[in-house]
Amino acid sequence: MKMSDLLGEDSVGGAGETTAAVRGKEVTLRLTSALTQARIEEIIARPRPPCIQNPNKGSLAPLIPDTSDAGWQDAMDQRARRLQVIEIAVAMDLEVGNETLVPHRWGLCLTAQERKTWGEAAEVALGERLTRGEVVFLVNQMAHALIKLLPEEALGN
Repeated sequence: MKMSDLLGEDSVGGAGETTAAVRGKEVTLRLTSALTQARIEEIIARPRPPCIQNPNKGSLAPLIPDTSDAGWQDAMDQRARRLQVIEIAVAMDLEVGNETLVPHRWGLCLTAQERKTWGEAAEVALGERLTRGEVVFLVNQMAHALIKLLPEEALGN
């Protein structure tokens, strides 16, 4: 089986892109692959929840993560918002950096450290210029474009 048999010719690695208007300007967004998304998520470490005594076990039982902790949930929400900004920067093929930051584009990053450095710079560059609403709008535009790529039978599952 070839990948084109499974995904078609217009899959994310090919013509998977969409456009959106932000502040009256047309922006092209390339859809990110699952591997790219995983690499984006590596840029910002996932916060660890605090540990608590398991209420269903004895006092000698090992501690368990408290994922209902409000502080941890807030930290996870903040991380998700930051990652969305970086995802949009990747999708826009944003050029960031200066003479000391190489490479200037996500697609040229070869190592996890280069991706982290680029992602942090892109988060600041784009995050300072877009509103939260604009980021959400662009993320939603990408999601809608991705759904359009799915075969009709996949949407019924």
